Amino acid sequence: MAAQPANGQHEAQASAAAPTSGAHAGSYEFATEAIHGGQRVCPVTGAVFPPLYTSSTFAQQSPGVHQGYEYSRSHNPTRFAFERSYAVLEGTGLTEEQDTTRGAFAFASGLAAGACVLELLDAGSTVVCIDDVYGGTFRLLNRVRARTASLKIVRADLADDVAAEAAIVGAASNGSGAADSNGGAGVGSKVGLVWLETPTNPTLKLADIAKVAELAHKAGALLVVDNTFATPALTRPLQLGADIVLSSTTKYVAGHSDTGCGQRRTCGGRTRVGLRRALGAASRGTACGAWRVPPPAVGGVLATRHADVAERLRFLQNAVGSVMSPWDAYLTLRGAKTLHVRIQRHCENALELARRLEGAAAVARVVYPGLESHPQHALAARQMRLPDAGPGRRGADAAAFGGMISLTLKGGLAESRAFLEALRVFTLAESLGGVESLAEHPALMTHGSVPADERAKLGIDDGFVRLSVGIEHVEDLWADLEGALAAAAAAGKRAGAAAAAAREES
Repeated sequence: MAAQPANGQHEAQASAAAPTSGAHAGSYEFATEAIHGGQRVCPVTGAVFPPLYTSSTFAQQSPGVHQGYEYSRSHNPTRFAFERSYAVLEGTGLTEEQDTTRGAFAFASGLAAGACVLELLDAGSTVVCIDDVYGGTFRLLNRVRARTASLKIVRADLADDVAAEAAIVGAASNGSGAADSNGGAGVGSKVGLVWLETPTNPTLKLADIAKVAELAHKAGALLVVDNTFATPALTRPLQLGADIVLSSTTKYVAGHSDTGCGQRRTCGGRTRVGLRRALGAASRGTACGAWRVPPPAVGGVLATRHADVAERLRFLQNAVGSVMSPWDAYLTLRGAKTLHVRIQRHCENALELARRLEGAAAVARVVYPGLESHPQHALAARQMRLPDAGPGRRGADAAAFGGMISLTLKGGLAESRAFLEALRVFTLAESLGGVESLAEHPALMTHGSVPADERAKLGIDDGFVRLSVGIEHVEDLWADLEGALAAAAAAGKRAGAAAAAAREES
């Protein structure tokens, strides 16, 4: 395979066939950048939206002389179009002279993006990770890379400033202030990465990105922030000191649940995904119809503000090979153009529902960063903000807190099962961030790979439910939740009566 030309040479060779570059390079408001940032109009056809290039390979004029594209794993125009767009949204600040796609790299999934980040580390390095992390990330770190790369995983409550300092400084100084994933005290290797999610999945804790970045850099580590829940429309971690930002683009960035949902079965006019498997309950209603397979598009993306890190990630993206397909890139770029519009409705609906849920009799606890009861509400108001909320939305009103709500129902599995089975507008499904509302049971679904004792420490019990609030009419969503809460309360009464009867018999 011919060597990839340097960035400048790459652009010169591509100029004959590639569309001309637009002028949008971070000088406009977010809403404008979401639509135009990093995009190009084709000089041949005048196509406004980047075409879908499905070719696996590209003709060369002479051995090693090409027009900027050799092989789709290494270079694909559709993927490059999305990567340039995302680089602008996250505010990498890099130019195409510094990196072909301005420091953004698209992968086959969010976990594939995370796996590529870990390839930056030498074997035996230490990763300090927030304790409440997506179940797939936990599995990748603790059950895969701890074995295959001898990584030492230190899990700590990085949302707590004191605990964060103790963990990062302790790991860097080889002290006993941090415990590794196996419970051992002290870490005897270099801290390579500090890994944050903020807000976390699913307990919605927030970490102060700027403070953790300072601690990470003092320890000589890179800070990686999983920005899936907030998206660049609410938080730009690179501008707060993070070195790399990661996002599962399947979620809010693409935003339409046609990216990675897999197969879905329609039962009695509504969609049920994994209900029998996840909750052990028989499906009700009419018999299931045919399987419907949506367009397969799932993805993840990395972005960095450092040209040297971008160079390393570009090499690794090509070497590891888990790149986003052209079709995935096409759909994700399409979705990203409306991110700023969708995220505002997600936030508005979620805040209204969270306020109402706080007063519901069947609910023991509601966790949403926009509620004053959230322990980090002030941090959320400072760190999660609509970038250009428009006239009449300034100051505190520009704060926005995302579309995710976590709640704990009174009771346990019987109540949560009844609640989830009764939903009609919300769909019981894994994933999040689509235009439609989803509900799931983390202990049995997304976080099933996390050991039960670890889940218990985080408060992820049988009554814990995660809601991804969509952009439907808020009153329809509330009516759906009210009905489900009534079903949960009824299930609790039945369970209580059954328990009382059993006690009498004994």
